[in-house]
Amino acid sequence: MENYLKLLAFNFLVRNGDYSDEVFFYIDPEINKFRVIPWDYDDIFALAPHEGKDERKKNIGDKLIFSAEDLLDRKVATDTFLYESYLKCLKEVLENLTPEVLKMVFEETFAELYPYYSDAEIIINVQYDHFSDASIWNLKKELTTLFIGLAASRDRWLNYLNQ
Repeated sequence: MENYLKLLAFNFLVRNGDYSDEVFFYIDPEINKFRVIPWDYDDIFALAPHEGKDERKKNIGDKLIFSAEDLLDRKVATDTFLYESYLKCLKEVLENLTPEVLKMVFEETFAELYPYYSDAEIIINVQYDHFSDASIWNLKKELTTLFIGLAASRDRWLNYLNQ
């Protein structure tokens, strides 16, 4: 359960509203406990979860969980014991994702994407994509903006939890 609560915390931080159907659970035979394998993070940094802000608020109020589209997440938000456990995991996740760690992740992401953004054949074909203004400059700008916003959000929620 702790691994799932940490995943829920991470999804709150990165505002991932599409994950209830994009996670696998398996039993790790070495420790005989469930592990979580998240996948498909194409909806991170969303303004609202898939069910919408109003539906989310109706289901879980002002709880620090990004999406309430999944029954398990609604249970975590509405059960006092589970929510307290979740808040401890949220705090731990925020403490571990220091600005230095976040910066490293964004720098590694830029380094991994750089060869594709340097390939003229790829860049010429982005005219058919939803994001038709792909360039190394725009990639750097977007990643910098996301990093600054994520670091500020991390600090805000950590300060909130420490009060």
